Amino acid sequence: MHPSWSLLPLVASVASAAPSLLRRAPTGAPVVNLKNGSYYGVHNSQYNQDFFLGVPFAQPPIEQLRFANPETLNLSWTGALPATNYAFVC
Repeated sequence: MHPSWSLLPLVASVASAAPSLLRRAPTGAPVVNLKNGSYYGVHNSQYNQDFFLGVPFAQPPIEQLRFANPETLNLSWTGALPATNYAFVC
């Protein structure tokens, strides 16, 4: 599994099963607003950089998408999703 696909089950379940994940970003957290919704990340003061970790760029390659070209995300949400951790390793 590609690291950026780890949030897809999270994003897919946001509207119905996990409304607590959609929230305001913590005070001082960097936020990025994208076409589908917003993510909040973490700031690394050692490098003076903002990190947005585990953000999916496409739908996961399962079932009919297994050997197809990547498909764009077709989900949208309000609020902010956390992008504060690396994805799980396969």
